[in-house]
Amino acid sequence: MENVEGRRPEVFAELITLFDNGYPAQNAYYIQLKQFLLKESDLDEDDICELLIDLHEEIAFGGDFDDIFGLFSDEGFFFSMESSKRLASILQGVMNHTRTFYNCGYTPSALHKVMLAGKKPSLPKTIIPMSAEAAKLMEQAKPDIEKLGVKVDLDAAAIIPASGKDKKNRKPGKVYPNDPCSCGSGKKYKKCCGR
Repeated sequence: MENVEGRRPEVFAELITLFDNGYPAQNAYYIQLKQFLLKESDLDEDDICELLIDLHEEIAFGGDFDDIFGLFSDEGFFFSMESSKRLASILQGVMNHTRTFYNCGYTPSALHKVMLAGKKPSLPKTIIPMSAEAAKLMEQAKPDIEKLGVKVDLDAAAIIPASGKDKKNRKPGKVYPNDPCSCGSGKKYKKCCGR
């Protein structure tokens, strides 16, 4: 695989593996975790791969250590104290070597190296909230975010609902795609009246 637009070939290989398997199956830390689970659990390889997919998603989208460790208790894993310590150590390596959305695709360990080298990591040019709650948080943090050179567009994803079938039930104001639909269905706006 050749270098495309200054990007490293190993990143493309990792993405292909991620799309093929649902998690970075060639990552040494995931391999170590898979081997540990095969040895320490009663799950078969397919079930472990499903767990690794869930684990990768949780880490990539900002899950904290308790949430990630909780995936194992949710699956009914009960390890000895020694095995739990070993699992925690392996999970720390997995977390430090998983690309995350919040780090703009960097792994925490790679981001640390970039920052030690005095380089500024590439950041998005503009961030857009996808829910009213996110908009409130971004509004509070907007001055700090803009100091980093990133624009905050609080209105880009907002929709001012037109009068429609559920006009009397609608709350006035902006509705974001991930907000609960004001019609009372319990679905997200983007999956209900926002279609």
